[in-house]
Amino acid sequence: LRAAKSVLQTVTFFAPVDGVVIRKSAVQGAYVTPQAELYYLADLSAVWLLVTLYEADVSLINVGDSVTVSLPYDPARHYVGEISYIYPEIDTQTRTAKARVEIVNSDGFLRPGMFANAEIAKELPDMLVVSADAVLDTGQRKLVFIKGGENELVPQEVELGPRVRDKITILSGLKERDAVVVGATFLIDAESRLQAALRKGKAATPGHGEHGQQ
Repeated sequence: LRAAKSVLQTVTFFAPVDGVVIRKSAVQGAYVTPQAELYYLADLSAVWLLVTLYEADVSLINVGDSVTVSLPYDPARHYVGEISYIYPEIDTQTRTAKARVEIVNSDGFLRPGMFANAEIAKELPDMLVVSADAVLDTGQRKLVFIKGGENELVPQEVELGPRVRDKITILSGLKERDAVVVGATFLIDAESRLQAALRKGKAATPGHGEHGQQ
């Protein structure tokens, strides 16, 4: 305007950075001030993936760990990144934490709001494990059911460690060669018997004959 010394019908502004328009606030005829946001640009050549971690896994994860990222709807596409930050808070409702993974998005395929799967490879010592569906979470306690006698199941409180795919490590509460029920949630159909056993700490007998065979 100073150079032309006249009012121009249109004025071109150039963004100070390259990127993709994520948010557009400018509309024709709107009054604009120096503080107004016209466009929100983001450089998507590198993106962040926020990973949800189980509380028991947080102590195993470190900044710099390599992460393999895949997409549930496109298994052939993979990305590799690394953990750049682990958030210090634990969600009190879900008992999970967040970690940030930085990924090079050179092909521009990854976009804000997408869901992805993250796999973190860690070397673990020899540990006792059970199938994930053997654990019954009451909200206050973590229980598994072990065979106590003929047609008898005993609720046993356990302390859980890291989860590895469909297995959960057991830190305490079980020992080797304990016979553990897999698919413990089948006992829900005998709710009264289950709740009585949990309150009294006594054995719970299966509600159906075929269940006792699992």
